[in-house]
Amino acid sequence: MRAKRGICNLERIDSRALVRDKAREFPFVLGQPLYVGSTQVNINPVAIRRSPLRPPTIAAASAAIVISGLQPAPSASSVDEIDFTRPSPDLRGRSAMPSRSPTRDMLLALAASLYCAAFTAPAHADEAAGLAPPEPATPVLSTTASGMQVYACEYDAGHRLAWAFQYPEALLFDAGGTLVVRHGAGPSWEALDGSRVTGKKLAEAPGTHPGSVPQLLLAATPAATGTLAGVRFVQRLDTAGGTPPATTCTTEHAVGRFPYFARYVFLK
Repeated sequence: MRAKRGICNLERIDSRALVRDKAREFPFVLGQPLYVGSTQVNINPVAIRRSPLRPPTIAAASAAIVISGLQPAPSASSVDEIDFTRPSPDLRGRSAMPSRSPTRDMLLALAASLYCAAFTAPAHADEAAGLAPPEPATPVLSTTASGMQVYACEYDAGHRLAWAFQYPEALLFDAGGTLVVRHGAGPSWEALDGSRVTGKKLAEAPGTHPGSVPQLLLAATPAATGTLAGVRFVQRLDTAGGTPPATTCTTEHAVGRFPYFARYVFLK
């Protein structure tokens, strides 16, 4: 697969909001490439401006995101995951703010780059040709999502342990980078104004990247008022990631969370 490049403007990203909204969204791995399914996401360095009076902000005008199909993801046991919702170990017992640690700065940059990666992934409209609504419908909201597909380790019909899909968790952003919808179990989509729709799958197509969740067309139960009022269909397009590793799980009821990106289009 040929590498695909895109440029994302970082000037408008509020790093503090980014940390608040995304700290629990991704298993960040410091110093190692991020894998989305079998796709490796290489993130170029992003400059960070630090101030003793406030949390760091993204200073770079833009950053290049390179998404290229490479080797399969390493097993979970081969990487060290970092939880940056806790203070960095090298700052415990000191007066400095946790947000000023080098580790946290790098994770802020990584979070911003992941945020941008969803916007720079190429569209594959032709691959979603079979996902048109069965009746005329007009797009009213197009969003880019980043989040997790959540699985549980359960016994299948053959009494073998395997990952079983449970529910999605994702944040949906409009073209300006503003959070507009939260996606969760049901599946459901809830706008910030409280309007909410649930969906029922009508059709699916293969994901646009190897090892990705499928693209979907869903019928929606329309909300009466608000941002999602009158929405009758939801499309999940341009998916990347979200599938469990090929290796089987070994502990019953264990939970696995696998990052994914997608576009969600809401139609009336």
